[in-house]
Amino acid sequence: MIHQDRLVDDLINGRVVVFVGAGVSVATTANAPTASWLGLLKSGVAYAEEVVGAGLEDWWAEEARHGLERGMTYMPSLLSVAQMVETELSAPDGTHFFQWLQRDVGDLSVKNRDVVSAIVDLRAPIVTTNYDNLISDVSGRDPVTWLDNAPFRAALHGSSNDIAHLHGHWKKPRSVILGYGSYGRVMQHPATEALEHALGASKTILFVGFGEGLADPNFEALRNWLNDKLEGSAVTHYRLCRSSELATLQQYHSADSIQPIAYGSEYSDLAGYLRNIRSSGADSEVMVSGIEQAMESISDRVRSGSVLIDHTSDPGASQIDELLIAPVILPVSHEQFTASLDSDPEIQARRCDIAVEIKEPSILLAADEHSGLTSAMDWMLHKRAGLGFGELPVMVDCRDLGRSGSPLRLLVVQALRQIGVRVGKNQPLPKLALAIDNFPPAPSKLADKVLDELQALRLAWLIIGCRSGLEANIYSAMSDRGLDANLRYLGRFNTSDVRKLAELAASSPAQALTVARKAISIVTQESLSRTPFTFSVLISTLLHGESKLAAASDTALLDEYIGLLLGRGNVYEDARFGLDSYERFDILASLAEQFVLTNSGSLPESVVVTALEKYFEEVGWVEDPTEVFTHFRELRILAVSNSQVRFTQSSYLHLLSAKRALVSENFRQLLYSRPLYYAPIIRHYAALARGDAEVLKVVASLLWAHDKYASSASGMFGELPAPELDGDASSVESLMRQLDLDMPGKRASFAETTEPSDYDWLDHLEDEDREAFPLDQVEDGPELARVSTALSLVSNVLRDSEMIRDQHLKKTVFHRILVVWGVYVELLGEDDEYEEFVRGLARRIGINFGVAQSKADEFVDIFMGVAPILAGFTGMSITLSSRKLILTLKNCFKDPAFLTDPKPVVMGALYAFGLQTEGWIEYFSLAQREHPRVRAVDKFFPTIATSAYYRHTLTPAEADALHDFILEHKLHAAAPMDRHEEQRARQEFSQRLKRNRMLWQRKSPIPRGQTVYSVSPDDEDTPEELESGDA
Repeated sequence: MIHQDRLVDDLINGRVVVFVGAGVSVATTANAPTASWLGLLKSGVAYAEEVVGAGLEDWWAEEARHGLERGMTYMPSLLSVAQMVETELSAPDGTHFFQWLQRDVGDLSVKNRDVVSAIVDLRAPIVTTNYDNLISDVSGRDPVTWLDNAPFRAALHGSSNDIAHLHGHWKKPRSVILGYGSYGRVMQHPATEALEHALGASKTILFVGFGEGLADPNFEALRNWLNDKLEGSAVTHYRLCRSSELATLQQYHSADSIQPIAYGSEYSDLAGYLRNIRSSGADSEVMVSGIEQAMESISDRVRSGSVLIDHTSDPGASQIDELLIAPVILPVSHEQFTASLDSDPEIQARRCDIAVEIKEPSILLAADEHSGLTSAMDWMLHKRAGLGFGELPVMVDCRDLGRSGSPLRLLVVQALRQIGVRVGKNQPLPKLALAIDNFPPAPSKLADKVLDELQALRLAWLIIGCRSGLEANIYSAMSDRGLDANLRYLGRFNTSDVRKLAELAASSPAQALTVARKAISIVTQESLSRTPFTFSVLISTLLHGESKLAAASDTALLDEYIGLLLGRGNVYEDARFGLDSYERFDILASLAEQFVLTNSGSLPESVVVTALEKYFEEVGWVEDPTEVFTHFRELRILAVSNSQVRFTQSSYLHLLSAKRALVSENFRQLLYSRPLYYAPIIRHYAALARGDAEVLKVVASLLWAHDKYASSASGMFGELPAPELDGDASSVESLMRQLDLDMPGKRASFAETTEPSDYDWLDHLEDEDREAFPLDQVEDGPELARVSTALSLVSNVLRDSEMIRDQHLKKTVFHRILVVWGVYVELLGEDDEYEEFVRGLARRIGINFGVAQSKADEFVDIFMGVAPILAGFTGMSITLSSRKLILTLKNCFKDPAFLTDPKPVVMGALYAFGLQTEGWIEYFSLAQREHPRVRAVDKFFPTIATSAYYRHTLTPAEADALHDFILEHKLHAAAPMDRHEEQRARQEFSQRLKRNRMLWQRKSPIPRGQTVYSVSPDDEDTPEELESGDA
């Protein structure tokens, strides 16, 4: 037993490297013929006879079979056969060689996981001479070969948990070591040096699966290499075998440093033996149990703070991957990351690979307050512990540090005790993966003391979390002590992250997509921080009230969101003995009024506490204002900086002020005195009231200030000087080519490459809260700013005041809103700053989507041509869209005065298109009939119509109407044709239109009720049969 005890000791101290042979593959596949080296060679001979056939020399097959027979007692014969197989199958680059490996090695499947699982549980680096993927299939770890220099070295050293394939992997034929020739390649490769360096003079090799009964030249090669390269080493290596093989192998290894150890009498005893040596020794048992308990402790911590836990199938047993997604880790601050995205792709910052980051020995992670730092560290610590390095995962919070001589060690010992691992006063700490949260500013006595302790601890893995702004000094202090770390930053979620988070809680991918889009909408509209907590609360809010909230206003969603923060829905609350969510709302609404009365985004802490004290006096409650104030800070509603109190998000202040306006007439009149200045508050008030005609009249008066604006002849609503003939439609053939234009999702004509872009629009938005109140006098600002603010306000108020019964008022205001949206489009088209912004945006989009340099200017010009009206259309979709206004729109189109002005007609038709109301195509046709020469109708409408015809789910009548609209417009714009030519053009054009629609509908139809503008680019799937276009 002395050798087994030494082996166990080496395992405990991390000195073992496990070498896995063919016997493990044989056991794992339940004796698959090609799992052994001999069986694989037999199949190789048969395969060569099958595929090469007559091309083989007459003597080849017989010589190969004799070599296989001799190889059972004379190993070089097997290598000769292997070389013959390699040569005939044209290894390593021949198709036959790869197909053989794929068939006979790649198709091996796991039948029994026991042995591999037991090997993995040894928590030691794994090296294998097998070509198959069985260990990876069981463990989930990645295979690396001797051709993968850095990853291969990392696997050998144990700094990654990848599986090192010493003799290659079947998916990389060039890495496969089979015959004499391929052995020569590996012996001359740096991988051999890496293996020698990794083993050195101190590592113990445990050979598993190299039984005496297996004819395996791989073991002979390893044995010879060990004797040659590590000659003189005092380290004993171990070869596991059956009891019946022990005496023979002891004699065989009498002159070298390999010691056979019997694991049992049967092959089936191997897995049990491996599990036994893993658990042998008290320290090993405690370590394994401690790791498992520590990982469960992390999961418990995540479960207790998770907002999404109610949406899991088994909340009490939810795993960390069911509650959190991988954090966003950046190499630079979020602000620098966002700014870099405006640069060329070569110098843009990229997200860090989280799988790589958790394998790094030390990380300093900086994050903004309330951005999810603790959850990110929990996730990373849990993942690190699961890599199998034998490290106990421990999280400590620097806010809990005491005044002892070794405060960090004391915290760590206390954390270890909670998971059942006891460490004596003078005992060294076990192997740790340590996470330190809320690291104090440096330099300071506390920071210096903790860093000095860290310097002495020599941890296996370390992550330190600190608040943004402190990282530079902490990093410098660490460097001064030789504590090297990767400086990283916690980033914000983008659309892909939000969708992944929604998928954790939603019941289906479709529901997840809907919820994610709604959550993103309110976050961008209300300038909420794009953190995991924000999106988790919003997703939970939407899922709890999906039926009523799916189409709710942003105000209703924000109200629900804040209510959840304040404890709404908590069945354990009892207002008789404490404050419930309704009372908290009222307290905060009264406090918000004080901020508005001073037009200030922050108030001194003393003023806030006094305001709370006055509130409690007025309602006659015995509450401690300081305690309530502290509670609101804990709920993340209020924040304090330099003794100034602010709402953590300006949108909280706006919504709570709106709630106060519901019950205070005097406060409402104050808001009405400056509707543009208080626009965010009034918008929320209208959505909460839902039927206040007074507020609609007050804000609507803002729109008549722009009554004197005159349309520009060159603008979207100006008329073309004369009917413009389409110069590209001078023949039937050129007219046909136009049907390949304007294909949504087709970028081939602009693109230099078809590689997918990692562009995500949400990454380009800064994650900054807006000011609570305008810094400038918005009433005296530029016309474009005043129009934009007024439009957003009035559109929101009309949309959310659906219970107003005065239809004449609603029609009058709606008509005026559409007119001013048209004014807004033209103002954008004339604004120099907007043009500069759009041109820059177009260039960046072109770069991200691979637009060829030769097409860049054309792309920018096309983008510029449609940007203003698309901005107007998007603005209406965000602020005005509601099916409750469909009848109001219909009444507008019945009014002859409405039809005389192209602005409301065009914008009204676009509004109907965005809602996909029944009859929207009629509005397009009406615009075409009333204003055929208006630029928006002539140039923009056909593009939308063509996209809708191809992509939308339409009724037969709608498809026919759109088909006719497109056909007539194109023929009208074409050069004059005789009757025969026109008939031919009409027929061929119609056929091509219908063909393209059929292809689009087969590959990528858009569900009814959605438009090409509401579908994510990730959902696009362009039919391959369609030719590329130019627009």
